[in-house]
Amino acid sequence: MIFAVEEINGDPLLLPGLSLGYKVYNGCGADNLIRAAIEAINGNDPLSCSGQTLAILGHSSSGVSDDINTIISTVSVPQISHLSTCACLSDKIRYPTFFRTVPSDRYQITALVELMKYFDWRWIGIIILWVFDAMKHVNFTTKNGANVFFDKNGDSTAKWYGLSAESHVHQELERQ
Repeated sequence: MIFAVEEINGDPLLLPGLSLGYKVYNGCGADNLIRAAIEAINGNDPLSCSGQTLAILGHSSSGVSDDINTIISTVSVPQISHLSTCACLSDKIRYPTFFRTVPSDRYQITALVELMKYFDWRWIGIIILWVFDAMKHVNFTTKNGANVFFDKNGDSTAKWYGLSAESHVHQELERQ
């Protein structure tokens, strides 16, 4: 990112009379990033560039992006994420200033359902993070909210079993 900003600033034809600035924050820990978002919109950081924050780039975690968006959307500062994929972030009523450079998980789920139907798979394993509201997508609903069924009778054959991050995974798997 730093290289791109410096290249843009160094080319007088790209943004004549305008110079972009940046401030890089450590991405370790949601608390650090939320504090950074508050500093960015308040302008209280003594090390910041002059001028107002026009956008925030980051974070890769959907949960942290949700937290940051709660803070910065109140002042209409856009957030652009390179890896936050939760389908819930597509809700423009709740996240009016959130944008991303990757597709939502909804497309992966839709593609997975299509593969299951095409190959007539009856069982698959899906490993996801047990965070945010990702589990609501396990029932495979379409964009319009319609249920996706796997057999001709309209019955959903999808079953799932969740393991928490705190559990002893090997013990859970041996139990199965």
